[in-house]
Amino acid sequence: MGGTSKMMLQKTTYGQIEELYLMCFRETCHRYIEKRNASQYILQLLAQFEVLTEVRNDKVVGCIIYQIFQNPLHNEKQCFIHEWFIHPDYRNKTVGMKLYKRLCEKGKELGCARLIGSSCNNQMIRTIERRNAAKVVAKIFEKEL
Repeated sequence: MGGTSKMMLQKTTYGQIEELYLMCFRETCHRYIEKRNASQYILQLLAQFEVLTEVRNDKVVGCIIYQIFQNPLHNEKQCFIHEWFIHPDYRNKTVGMKLYKRLCEKGKELGCARLIGSSCNNQMIRTIERRNAAKVVAKIFEKEL
């Protein structure tokens, strides 16, 4: 089980992440991305932003693509989730929770005050928070998100 940054990702890992994304694509709310552009979209994100993965049996089963940035409006560092997807066979099996906790820990390590995401990702965040992970996040960031 492991996380990785874009610097450490090998071409085969990119391929696994792309394959997983395309599998999950049908179920996401990203209807604005045409199917033929989905591969190009995910590969662009992988090239531009940071990545955390969850690996089981040498296969990527979960992925969060995120960006740490300085928000001038709030004068604070924030962590923005661009994409977050889990293999259907591994949902409700702690993969998303583990990725979420690792991202929160990474955010704290880098001095982030908030974790934010698109409407689809916020829905996943709310699901995890309903499962009492909100306490974990508040504790990690030492303030309520």
